[in-house]
Amino acid sequence: METIFYFQIHQPYRLKWLHLQNSKSLEERYLNYQLTEEIFNKVSDKCYLPATNILLDLLEEYPDFKIVFSFTGVVLDQAKIFREDVFDTFTALKKYIKTQQVEILGETYFHSLSSLFPNYDEFKSQITDHTKLIKKTFNYSPSSFRNTELIYNKKISKTAAELGFQSILTEGADDINTDCNFLYNDGNLNLLLRNYKLSDDIGYRFSSKVWSEYPLTSTKYTNWLSSLNGQFSLIAMDYETFGEHHWTDTGIFNFLNTLPKQLLKNKKINFSTVKETATKFPAKNITINRTVSWADLERDESAWLGNEMQQAAFRKLYSLKEKINPHKDKEVYTMWRKLQSSDHLYYISTKSLSDQDVHNYFSPYNSPFEAFINYMNILNDFEKSYLD
Repeated sequence: METIFYFQIHQPYRLKWLHLQNSKSLEERYLNYQLTEEIFNKVSDKCYLPATNILLDLLEEYPDFKIVFSFTGVVLDQAKIFREDVFDTFTALKKYIKTQQVEILGETYFHSLSSLFPNYDEFKSQITDHTKLIKKTFNYSPSSFRNTELIYNKKISKTAAELGFQSILTEGADDINTDCNFLYNDGNLNLLLRNYKLSDDIGYRFSSKVWSEYPLTSTKYTNWLSSLNGQFSLIAMDYETFGEHHWTDTGIFNFLNTLPKQLLKNKKINFSTVKETATKFPAKNITINRTVSWADLERDESAWLGNEMQQAAFRKLYSLKEKINPHKDKEVYTMWRKLQSSDHLYYISTKSLSDQDVHNYFSPYNSPFEAFINYMNILNDFEKSYLD
């Protein structure tokens, strides 16, 4: 059984409350750099530095240990602006890319929902720009693709294939009605499905004392993985799982440090990357006739487009595309792209119970209605001030 550990790293630019006033620059009018920097510094100290240093030590000590990362363009940009030490720690992974212990995935530069736009030009452009950034930062060109929040459908897969990718990731949702621990091909690319149950055991349930399996130990988790049937298990989660979502005193860093060592002792388990796995096994044919994501119970696009406010905001965001000339005014174009980050629509969700609790956890607003009002005010002001 191959085991792929994959971590997604992303931080959006937080938005200001819009006040109609003259600003020194376009970005200062809309982006809350102070809050963005405060959050980035907090997450860096709690997660990015300690987690990455643990993984770098493990990669150095154990040549058979492998791991997969995905960095949005905006999180790498923020690292360069706010925390040079974090940027240097991330780029230290280059050594292990060369040894094929680390793989970096391709994705959209701005963690956007551009794959859901009617026109795919912006989607393709963001992927291309992200690939250039990864090449410049890590001296590596991604061959495996993960879309924002693992959003997947046949058109997205076809587009990724046209751009030269060899494989794509998405969620192993229950209604797909297939075993997530096997490799598939959708007619465009090899497809790897996230084992969401085992991923969420770490990502969501690790520190829950009401969970029947609490406490989760590296020995227990190794036993679960070794008992699986199939070709591989894709364990994927937000990187902020370590230190931010689960604080240091939960034992999450001890778990991160000891789990790879425990797994390496088990003869039934080998570490792998997406690229390696996608070329190692024969793929079964699969057809998925809906849009899939790793978000919320529905595991579709409803986390961002599930209510009328979100849909109105998304339509407004896309409508601005026709008024923007990327070659004429790059600053305006870049601002529009930063406004595309899926987080801004995620904050507007009005779901119930545990799903809404997750949305609220990430949101800087007091309510989805506040998030909608501010986002729409910004989009309207952006159009009036810079596009008319």
